[in-house]
Amino acid sequence: MKEKVLRATTENIEELLEFVAANLEPYSFETKTRKQIYMAVEEIFVNISEYAYQDEEGEIVFQMDTADDPLTVMFRFTDEGIPFNPLQKEDPDIHKPLREKKPGGLGIFIVKNTMDRTQYDYCDGKNILTFWKKL
Repeated sequence: MKEKVLRATTENIEELLEFVAANLEPYSFETKTRKQIYMAVEEIFVNISEYAYQDEEGEIVFQMDTADDPLTVMFRFTDEGIPFNPLQKEDPDIHKPLREKKPGGLGIFIVKNTMDRTQYDYCDGKNILTFWKKL
């Protein structure tokens, strides 16, 4: 399993995306899938960075691993911020007219709808969000 520990600040998103890209380099798969992965990783990292620790500093432990048959990549975000299960958040009404929509809320919706599986756990004072994507 590959692991990267980063301060929970949006300034570190590029470093995380470079880490993901480097670890996906050996695998050949569709550009669409690659974009979905990058978007999901970015959305979750930004959400944790902006909301998990409020005004305090904290860390995000990011892990990724692959499994065969079928080739699947697993992404895990762990933080010690405010307990929050984003999978329980109500999905936004994407059919509402733009002027009636509230800002935000699309990140986890995108993750739930582009990844093959998502899971949230709260254990030992830590939020653990994991998602999988078949390559």
